[in-house]
Amino acid sequence: MRLRAFSNREGKAHLLAFFLIMLLAIAARLPYLFQPIRYDESWNFLWFGTQSIKYLVSHYLSNNHVFSSLLMHWSYRIFGDGVAAIRLPALLAGILVVPTTYFLVHRLYDRDSALLAMGLTASSSFLIEYSDLARGYTILILFFLLTLIFATYLVNEDNLAMWILFVLCSSLGFFTIVVYLYPFGVVTIWLFFSILHHSDREVRRRRLIHFFAALLAIVALTFLLYLPIMIKSGPSSLLQGQSHFSRSWGDFVKEFPRFASDIWRAWNRDLPAVLSAILITGLIVSLLFNRRISSFRLSVFIPAIIWVPTVVLVQRVILYPRFVLFLLPIYLGMASAGICFLLEPVKSRLGRMGNSLIPFIAVVLSVALCIGVFQNRSIEYSPEVGNLKEAVEITEYLKENLRPGDRVVAIIPSTFPLYYYFPRYGLSVDCFHADPYGSERLLILANNLKPFCQTWEGVLEVSEICLESLSDFTLPEELKRFDTSVIYEMRRTQHLDARSP
Repeated sequence: MRLRAFSNREGKAHLLAFFLIMLLAIAARLPYLFQPIRYDESWNFLWFGTQSIKYLVSHYLSNNHVFSSLLMHWSYRIFGDGVAAIRLPALLAGILVVPTTYFLVHRLYDRDSALLAMGLTASSSFLIEYSDLARGYTILILFFLLTLIFATYLVNEDNLAMWILFVLCSSLGFFTIVVYLYPFGVVTIWLFFSILHHSDREVRRRRLIHFFAALLAIVALTFLLYLPIMIKSGPSSLLQGQSHFSRSWGDFVKEFPRFASDIWRAWNRDLPAVLSAILITGLIVSLLFNRRISSFRLSVFIPAIIWVPTVVLVQRVILYPRFVLFLLPIYLGMASAGICFLLEPVKSRLGRMGNSLIPFIAVVLSVALCIGVFQNRSIEYSPEVGNLKEAVEITEYLKENLRPGDRVVAIIPSTFPLYYYFPRYGLSVDCFHADPYGSERLLILANNLKPFCQTWEGVLEVSEICLESLSDFTLPEELKRFDTSVIYEMRRTQHLDARSP
C-alpha cells in the first residue's frame, strides 16, 4: 500500500527511476568490495576488529573508528575475516547514503531535485570508493544525513521521537569518529537558526529549550560512550590526532589552497569538466533562489561554509578530503536543486512528458558516470587510506619465493596489507621483523603508486637500515616488477668489498 501511495504521489516514471538508481548504486559498489585490503583497513582490523568488545570500547588510537570497529567486529565474528566481511558495514552504510540523500533533498527541495541528487550520489566516484573501504566515513555520512532529516521535521513540529532519534544519531556519529564535530556543527547551527526564524514567539521559546536539552543529552550520551576509553586510555587519547596535524600559521596559510584543491578534485573525480561546471552553476543558482525553491529559509550550505572553515582555522589543520566527504551529498543535492530550477521552463513546454524529464536524465546520467568510473579505474589506483594495489599478487609471489633467512623490508602503506594476507596464505610475518644484518637475503618492496613513489633507497632509510652496513650484500637488483610496485633483492655474498652506489 505504501509503495502504491508513493507511486501515485510521485509518478510511475519517478518510482521506476528511484529503483533503477538503487540497483545501479548497489551494482557500482559490489565489484570493489573484493579489491585488495588497504593500509588503514588492515591496521584497524588487526589492531581492533579481531579483539574483544571490551578491548574495542576501552582502547583508542586515532585510526580506530569505534562504532565502525564494533560493526566490523560483529561482521567478522559472523562472516569470517575475508575482505568482504570486513567491509560489509561500510558497504551497507554507503548504499543507504543513496536513498537517504534522496529523502533529505526531497525534504529540503522537491522530488525532482531529490532524484537527480540520488543519481549523482549513486555514481559519485569518491562515495563509491569509500562505500567499499572498511572505515567509518560512510557511517558518519549516514548519521549526518539522518540527523539533518530529523532536523527538518523538528523545525516545524515538536516531536519527542524525532528529538530522541536526533540525539541517538548524533551521539553515534561522535562514537564513530570524533571528527563528527564538523557535520554536527553544520546540523546544529542550521537547526538553531531555523528555529529562530519561527514566527510564533512561544513556539520558538519552547523549541529552543528542547534544542538545548537535546545538545546536553548528546554531550552526556557521547561522554558515556567514550567513558571506558577515557578511563583506560585517558581523555587526551581522543585528541591525539589533532596535535599531530596542527600546523604553524605560516604552513597553514601556505597549504590551505592545496587542501581546497584536493577536496575539489576528490568531489569531481571522474566527472566530465562540463558536468563539474554545471554542478557549480546549479549550486550558485540554488543559493540565489533558495527562497523560491526551498521550503526552508536557511540553506544548509550557509552554516557549512561558516562552521567547517572556522573550526579548521581554529585548529590550524589541513584535513584529508575524506574528513569533509559528508558535505558531498549536500553539494550534489543543492546543485541538483539549482539545475532542476533552471530546467523548469523546459519541463513546462513538454507538458505531461515533462514529468519524465528529470527521471530520464537522472538514470542516464548515473549509468554514464558509473561507466566512466569503471573505465577510468581511478578507484583501483586511488591512494586513499594507503593502497598496495598488488597486495594479493605480492603475497602469492612471496609464498613461492621466500626462503629461510629472508628479511622482507616494507614501509607504510605496504606493511599491514601484507600482515593481513600473509597468515591467510600460510606465511609467517616474522620475516618482516628479522635482523636485516643477519639475514641471508633482503627483499625490498617499493610501492610506486602515486603519491608514494617509493624507491629502494627510501624504503631502507625509513626502515632505518644503513646501506653502508650491508657491505657483504649485493647491491639491490630488481627481482619482480608489478603494475605499481617492485621487489628488489639484496643477496649475502662472500665479497665484503661491495660498495654503496
